[in-house]
Amino acid sequence: MRPLTHDVLVVGGGIIGTSIAYYLSKRAIDVGVVEKGYLGSGCSGATAGLVGAAMRTPVNYALLAERSKELYAELSVNLGREIHYERCGMIWTFRTPATLKKGATVIQLNGAAGIDISHVDRAGVSDLEPHLSTDTILGAAFCPTDGRIDPFAALRGLAAQIRNQGGSLYFNTRVLRVEPGRRTVRLVTSGGVFEAPKLVIAAGIWSPLICQSMGIGLPLRPVRGQVLITQRMPRLFTRVISPAISQCWRGNIILGFSSEEVGYDNRNTFPALQSIAADNILKSPELRNARIIRSFSGLRPMPFDGYPLLDQLPGHRNIFVASTHSGIALSQAIGDYMAQWIAEDK
Repeated sequence: MRPLTHDVLVVGGGIIGTSIAYYLSKRAIDVGVVEKGYLGSGCSGATAGLVGAAMRTPVNYALLAERSKELYAELSVNLGREIHYERCGMIWTFRTPATLKKGATVIQLNGAAGIDISHVDRAGVSDLEPHLSTDTILGAAFCPTDGRIDPFAALRGLAAQIRNQGGSLYFNTRVLRVEPGRRTVRLVTSGGVFEAPKLVIAAGIWSPLICQSMGIGLPLRPVRGQVLITQRMPRLFTRVISPAISQCWRGNIILGFSSEEVGYDNRNTFPALQSIAADNILKSPELRNARIIRSFSGLRPMPFDGYPLLDQLPGHRNIFVASTHSGIALSQAIGDYMAQWIAEDK
């Protein structure tokens, strides 16, 4: 059986992989996405869907996320379908003198770089979100243009547009091994053999395992995050309260999140979920009677230095890697950047 061929192969059907494939196919490049599960079956399907930039450090990192926000605004028009991108605003609360001082520094630096962020006092927080308890709040940062997106709607829209632009997606197709070559990379999978002049590994926490098959290590580790979802409720919160109180367009409230280094264990655990619930009840007592309808957990790909891993593999100029935490927030800027790099790299 002859191999399936494309100009570029992308391993990973999450938000990073599909965004790269979208921007490649938008440039009229024949791209094939290979995913071991279904669309968004990894961390991209276990996320709060936050799109925030304003409090990231250093400044260049914040500006990358700002670029992603701009591209999301374009994407919400270009996909021709609703992805529920809301620039509803985001609040970061400071509850200790140390975080208040650190926050003031970030506000000053990022504000000087042109990011729309400002300090608000306790009364200002109450004005912005009347249902948020301010008893322990010393101050907060507010960005009116940060917000959220429906990650499932975004993934479906990206996949549909990849196909419309001539690309292909292969689900339930597990990578067994990568066979590098100077001119062609061969991908041996459970669904057959694929070949392409260029390969992008954007498989989240599974990227290191794929690279291990070539004897290459990636500075990346999994970090588990757990989240609670309430029943649909009358509107309590208009904005996102970081790290994670977000009432989505349907009325459900997303409450999170934990940050746990437990290897590849992706189970929900009662102690973590209990802690999330207790912490958020303190932030808003009106959540005390909210009915929890489900919980989920996701393994975030966390680069060792905390910043996006965007590179070519050592000794393999035609194999690229793209992986990061905050994939929803950063995906559009990373997708566009990686597509341009891959298209122009000869």
